[in-house]
Amino acid sequence: MRIPVLLLCTLPALAARAPAQDGGEPESRPATRPAVEEPADWPKLQYAKKEAALGYIAKLASAKQDVADKARDALAAYGPGVCPVLLAAYHERAKPGTLEALRGLLDELATKEWGPVLEREHNDKNVLLTRYIVARLDGFHDARYADYFRKVAALGDEEASLTASYALAAIGDAAALDFLIERARKDWNGEKARILAALPALKSDEVTDRLCGFLEARTTAEKLVGLRLLNAAGTKKATSKVAGFLNDESNILRVEAVNALRGIVDGKAPYDQLPVFKSIEVVKEWKRRLGA
Repeated sequence: MRIPVLLLCTLPALAARAPAQDGGEPESRPATRPAVEEPADWPKLQYAKKEAALGYIAKLASAKQDVADKARDALAAYGPGVCPVLLAAYHERAKPGTLEALRGLLDELATKEWGPVLEREHNDKNVLLTRYIVARLDGFHDARYADYFRKVAALGDEEASLTASYALAAIGDAAALDFLIERARKDWNGEKARILAALPALKSDEVTDRLCGFLEARTTAEKLVGLRLLNAAGTKKATSKVAGFLNDESNILRVEAVNALRGIVDGKAPYDQLPVFKSIEVVKEWKRRLGA
């Protein structure tokens, strides 16, 4: 007996919808997707394109904007495969305009999936390249680079070391809290933004307890360190201790208490500036809210 072709085509679909033999629902088989593998290396770039890329790099700092723009567009069109050429050109002998253009291109092409490949481009002898790589990897907020950040943090270059230390804090490395405390002591006004941006990954009751310890210090400077860091790393466990400073004789401690509470209670950043006349009203409002 010959089964019509149409029926043969229909049978698999019917079987897929048929109930299971035990009377239950048909087995659902989710579609399988191939695992996404991270790239092992940069895409290969033809030799002729590598040579052309060198010529384009030389034009990136051209005084003629159209020439510089065309060179940049040509390099970008090569895709991630041109990154090794760009990275090799990123050194102290390059013109400032060239370095700026190279940074922009690398930021565009060396995206997150290329992070592990970018890490392997590290060169101890090229300080400018190290600064770029650690800053780029920091932007990915990925704990897999913790060992690399520790390595760079131990290097002699201050800029690269600072970036790596902030990067460790931003991925939640508990040991980085000591670094942030020291930066807050040394240059709070200059590094406030970087410190506050790195702190949330360290937020915990344990960190809160340690920072609250600063509130019992004898000096105002140490109390300020605790209050300032509690804004971004403190949990509500610290609320009552911080609230006690709303009645302090020192205006700066009262203001920093308000700033700490803004983060702990409301999840808000500290005030950039708070004039004395305004601080009086703000302190009163927080005292009312907390019954302090």
